Amino acid sequence: MKREIKRTSDKAGLVELIEKKLAELRNGYIEIDDLKVILPDSFEVELEYEEEHKDDKTKYKVEIEIEWTK
Repeated sequence: MKREIKRTSDKAGLVELIEKKLAELRNGYIEIDDLKVILPDSFEVELEYEEEHKDDKTKYKVEIEIEWTK
C-alpha cells in the first residue's frame, strides 16, 4: 500500500501543511490522504537534500522520511 501527498504550493501553504502535520505528530499519528497512521514510540528520521543538474536547470529536493519496523 502506498499513499502520498503531492501538490503545488507556496511557502505559506507549506508552512500550513507542516503545522497540520506537526499537530498530528503531537497526537501520535500522521494522516496521508485518507490513511491515518499511528506512530510508534521510536523510529528513524531521515532528512535529505538533493540537487540534480540537467542541461541548464537545477532540480532541488528536500525530503523528510520516518521509518520503522514491527
